[in-house]
Amino acid sequence: MINKTLKNILQNYQALPSAPFSQSHTSAYVRGFLKEAGIVADENSHFILVRPDSADKNKRNLLLMAHLDHPAMVLKDRNRGVILGLKDTTQISKYLESHPIKIRIFDPKGQSIGKADIKRIIPGPRQEIEISSDFNIPKNSIGMLDVESYEENEETLKLYNADDGIMVCILLYLLKEKMLGDTYNTHIAFMKHEEVHQVSSWEFAKSNPLGLSDNDLILNLECAKTESVDNEKYGRIDYNGGIVLQLSTGDCLLGYKTPGPNLVELAVKAIAKKEGTELQIGVVKDSCDSRPLTQFALSPNICTLTIPNKYKHDGADDGMIRPEEIHISDILATLKVLTSFSSTPIDFTSPELGSSLSEKLKMEKAVTNEIRLHDKEVLNERLAIAYKNMVARGYYYPESFVDRVRDFIYKYLSYSYYFFLKASKRGVK
Repeated sequence: MINKTLKNILQNYQALPSAPFSQSHTSAYVRGFLKEAGIVADENSHFILVRPDSADKNKRNLLLMAHLDHPAMVLKDRNRGVILGLKDTTQISKYLESHPIKIRIFDPKGQSIGKADIKRIIPGPRQEIEISSDFNIPKNSIGMLDVESYEENEETLKLYNADDGIMVCILLYLLKEKMLGDTYNTHIAFMKHEEVHQVSSWEFAKSNPLGLSDNDLILNLECAKTESVDNEKYGRIDYNGGIVLQLSTGDCLLGYKTPGPNLVELAVKAIAKKEGTELQIGVVKDSCDSRPLTQFALSPNICTLTIPNKYKHDGADDGMIRPEEIHISDILATLKVLTSFSSTPIDFTSPELGSSLSEKLKMEKAVTNEIRLHDKEVLNERLAIAYKNMVARGYYYPESFVDRVRDFIYKYLSYSYYFFLKASKRGVK
């Protein structure tokens, strides 16, 4: 069972409106939670960063990451809006053909103002929608799929926002209860915009505010689908088989730019064995914040620890709207692994750690598709410019003439830079 403290954090977090580019409510909750716990944090438009009280230069840095956003709709008025955070709208559009889709509406201040219906999803990359409501909807209100926010039984937990709300809440709980050890200089980053091409972790990786290097450890925390890149080559990942240590994100082997073993892989495997925790090792399709940190080569020691999420994005990717569903045992396993990992000294030279599958895949030049990764680099560089004003102001639709002018200028500049990078075939590192 989930203890009362973590349950309270989870229920509070699930009640928050959240959408890409509209992170004021989740950010305010995290900021207020940390302040109440007496924890100092740095914040900018892309992330909230908690540093250790005192860093020991003789210790490795350990970065733990989770993200604050979740796919949702931002509404322009009572008739129109846009879906943000889905890869595409094919499946949810098919669902809408035979099922009504209701959305809960929150005004820009975060107040619930009623429910509306999605009437039409307009085909095309902009993912625009038409809605029907019998009340006024202010510009930049948030629309969220009308599914259960929190439902707990003996084995599973159904949440509106398990991706990545569960990992955000786990980190807040560990900080509040002071359960993270001091084996490393442990830093925690809450990324604000992951669901839109990882634009926040891209900026984090580009600036590297912690000065991370090859000696340091990075563990991203996710609650996602865990479909294997290739079941025959790398094995099948079982939703009921326990938490997953991802060595890849789609066509990117994590840490691939630097030869040698992935020390996070070795450490987490050793910790799971010590704690008697089921751990699956996966070469996984799903994209996440580990990719930008790999592309900027911040450290070769990087993995994503994932709680399998049966209906990620509330089923919108699969064409069956319902809450996300995770195993409570996986939540407890994640708590145990993170607590032990941050507290247990590990001799990384010990042969008892075994071999690194990640190192083997690096040597075979497997998984990674550098052509596709270059395309993603170029796209992220464009989006860093195009979304600059949007991210800074904290809302999607322009509210003033100045907003509109700035959005136009940044969009123009972003495409100019995009075509320059495509033509020059330059990479980030």
